[in-house]
Amino acid sequence: MDHSKHIAAAIAPSTLTSCTLIQPLWADYGGLYRVELNELGCHSSLIAKVIHNSVLTAKEANDVGHLRKCRSYQIECHWYQHTQSNYPNSVAMAKLIDLIKVDDITILLMEDLGCNAYAPVDFEPTLSQLNGMLDWLAQFHSVGFKVPKEGLWPQGSYWHLDTRLQEWHRMPESPLKAGAHSIDQTLKQAEFQTLIHGDAKVANFLCDPNDNAAAVDFQYVGSGVGVQDVVYLIGSALDNDQLQRHYSTLIDYYFSQLAQHLGNTLSGMDASAIEAQWRQLLPLCWADFERFLTGWKPGHWKLNAFSAEQTQIALRQLTLS
Repeated sequence: MDHSKHIAAAIAPSTLTSCTLIQPLWADYGGLYRVELNELGCHSSLIAKVIHNSVLTAKEANDVGHLRKCRSYQIECHWYQHTQSNYPNSVAMAKLIDLIKVDDITILLMEDLGCNAYAPVDFEPTLSQLNGMLDWLAQFHSVGFKVPKEGLWPQGSYWHLDTRLQEWHRMPESPLKAGAHSIDQTLKQAEFQTLIHGDAKVANFLCDPNDNAAAVDFQYVGSGVGVQDVVYLIGSALDNDQLQRHYSTLIDYYFSQLAQHLGNTLSGMDASAIEAQWRQLLPLCWADFERFLTGWKPGHWKLNAFSAEQTQIALRQLTLS
């Protein structure tokens, strides 16, 4: 569905010069548009995320996936309106310009990161770009310890077990299926909980020419341990052979940046204690995501030997705890 007329109605049609679809939202819940404006001879560009509310209400009320998606858009609106302002400008992300409702459409009108030289990243990022993304996560997590979490997911990430029980039931019987709830509880009960992005894949990052990163898409932001984002990002960027070669170095880099940013935020957090706990939880984060993939899409390319090895480490940790 073309939402150009709704965008035009929301932002003064006389200033609109073009409205171009960047990509549709998942399952036709709306679209992401680049809006070009010309006001008194001054050219500017904005991004409009259009959420089609009639789609949100037309599906079955007991559709778990649909309800999760509906909640994710509500949380993203809350994030932009009430939470984002807690982060410094150095945590690069598009700032909210306005939230507009037109008929059954919700429009998040945001800055265009392209105006600051940020651009989408190839499916296979360079290691320098990946370091930029890890640095972004480290700063995001360092600030998130002190940010109010009301109105966000009690447990961040789109794959956490409470909202993925259908996928869990589809798993074949296995030690991972048997241990899934214990893994989930261990992550929930970890002492050091921050705000995590919750969908920190490569596709949700942009990089500038110096490989500094900015992030988009805050539908699944909520409480969690930072390495859930880290594992998901690295797993979305590297294949099995690359993981074998680069994983340890990338993890070390993340923790070095986390310690630096925790010092800069004057948060009073003990970086060494956080690192010790989160390093121990790394295999459980791999196992937690492998649990989701195994029930959602068996045979997915991310279900590789490296992930399986980390999952086995996690299961051994459970038997020793």
